[in-house]
Amino acid sequence: MTAGVVANGNKFSGDAQPSNGSGSNSETYSINGTTYTAQQVGTLHGSIKFPGTAYYAGIGWGLSYSPQSHWGFNFDLGGLYQGHASEPFSATKL
Repeated sequence: MTAGVVANGNKFSGDAQPSNGSGSNSETYSINGTTYTAQQVGTLHGSIKFPGTAYYAGIGWGLSYSPQSHWGFNFDLGGLYQGHASEPFSATKL
């Protein structure tokens, strides 16, 4: 059995723009229940970031180091709980 705390640097960010460049009034986006044209939105920026620490639990098997053979083997299978992500979202023209 293995348990521990892991330094967590998982994050993602990205930008989105209308497919035809400046955007036409026929393209619309729904953001938080409000509809906007592509020209009103401009560039969208979103990111996802998790807390700096995460909890780990696993189960595994291993062989200890042997001075005679100079090799070892470890196998560990487990899961990481990252907590809730923050999701900041912004647009250049809204």
